Amino acid sequence: MATLTFSQALTSLLAVWVFWRVSRKALATSPLDNIPGPRSGSFVSGNYGQMYHRQGWKWHERLWRKYGSVIKLHVSFGQPCLYVFDPTTLRHILAPDQGALDQPGFVVDSYQLFLGPGSMSATGDRHRRWHKLLHPVFSPRNLREMLPVLYKTTRRLRDAIGMEVGNGPKEVDILKWMNRGALESIGLAGLGYAFDALVESDSNNLARAIKALFPAVSKLGIIQQLAPWLMKLGPSSFRRRVAEAIPNETVQQLVEIVDTIEMQSREIVETRKALLEKGDAALAGQAGSGKDVITFLLKANMQVAESDRLTDEEVIAQIGTFTIAATDSIGSMVTQMLHYLSEHLDVQDALRREIIEARRGDDTSFEELMKLPLLDGVVKETLRLNPASTIIPRDACKDIVAPLSSPIRGVDGRLMTEVTIPKGTTVFLGVRASNCNPALWGEDAMEWKPERWMRPLPTAVAEAKIPGVFGSLLSFGGGARTCIGFKFAEIEIKTILYVLLESFKLTPPGKDIAWNIATIRYPTVGKEGMKPELPLIMTPVAT
Repeated sequence: MATLTFSQALTSLLAVWVFWRVSRKALATSPLDNIPGPRSGSFVSGNYGQMYHRQGWKWHERLWRKYGSVIKLHVSFGQPCLYVFDPTTLRHILAPDQGALDQPGFVVDSYQLFLGPGSMSATGDRHRRWHKLLHPVFSPRNLREMLPVLYKTTRRLRDAIGMEVGNGPKEVDILKWMNRGALESIGLAGLGYAFDALVESDSNNLARAIKALFPAVSKLGIIQQLAPWLMKLGPSSFRRRVAEAIPNETVQQLVEIVDTIEMQSREIVETRKALLEKGDAALAGQAGSGKDVITFLLKANMQVAESDRLTDEEVIAQIGTFTIAATDSIGSMVTQMLHYLSEHLDVQDALRREIIEARRGDDTSFEELMKLPLLDGVVKETLRLNPASTIIPRDACKDIVAPLSSPIRGVDGRLMTEVTIPKGTTVFLGVRASNCNPALWGEDAMEWKPERWMRPLPTAVAEAKIPGVFGSLLSFGGGARTCIGFKFAEIEIKTILYVLLESFKLTPPGKDIAWNIATIRYPTVGKEGMKPELPLIMTPVAT
């Protein structure tokens, strides 16, 4: 009983502290007050409920049309924030040398709490050190060496799906298989570690822990935003004792999940280091054949100056970071592409012909695979229209005065040619809004047309100079926090499509499929469906 009373008192104290901090900011005037935007959804949650409503697509589109490309919204407790997709403003605030934006504090500290000191919990100079070390790890040379592993893994995925389909046609939950395939691909090509045999219904402890992490975190709700405060509770050993003392089922589940991820990740790193000491011959006989991201990272880490070198704890933390970043997002992206192809049989048939012709009885090389025009168009067009994240939150690290592409009329009637963003402001990068901006992409910007990538893009797109790294898109972020593994993601996605489309024809199941907004978008059967899934009819292709 005493523990429960203490817990209740601690919770009340935290609530008062948080309310004082945020209400103090909410009551202050802000330079953002003159920027047009909709009313706050509520004082407590601001516009979060609308931005992240699972079927909030139309709300976002109405927002773009009514208010333009720089919009004032609200986050928790009435604090103003910005929703931005103006290309000139984006270029300014995402310029790597500006250091203007970074991960929100509660996101950084949440990753630090749950995964340790990996790249997602790094900011400022520490993140730049991560980026400098990881950039050559994802070089074309290393990706070329990973491709055979990806081919092999994807063929195992194809064979596993084939066992379920049989002689077909058969309805298959393609999301389930794409998530399992993405997990095993990042396991072998990313970590040199086999997560999922793909022919069994279960996976190992690390896979289960990683899959369970964010669902458990989501149960914490707004309590997750207390992560910055929790990080100030002394050393990790003390925070651990505090967590173990909290009589909450979700918290105790998270303790177990974090323990499993840390223990298994440490084992992976220590095994790879021991094999590296024995030489390439020892690595060749292991999962991934030594052509994996973690092995390349460990090699690169040994070659840099000691001041730039990662600690063992940082490398261990990166195991969970890599795996989480590359599983649900890749699974969602490929599932969306297969969904589109099932609805556009003419494109699917043409892509299958392109793949068969390119293969010519042998695996297509890295260079050829990356240049297949229709395959490239399908990937880019899907990621343009349906990025994994509709919006990306960032925090202003300093006061910013950013230019606008064209003047906007303020609430007071004056024309504004620039926007002042105070330090600490949350800025939502409008990823899908930028990708689908009709002022850049034309009146058909909301239509799925892979062929648009097989001809020169509109002049307005080139002139906008969107600060993304993937075909004038923000789908993999932009600026200093661009997804460092975006080329790995691209080659993995193309490998999956290359292998599966040669073997299966995909058609719709005649069910209403709804795609839902979330940190990573996901499909359900119907808008009210609760289970993430996407059934498609799969039929083996005669060879």
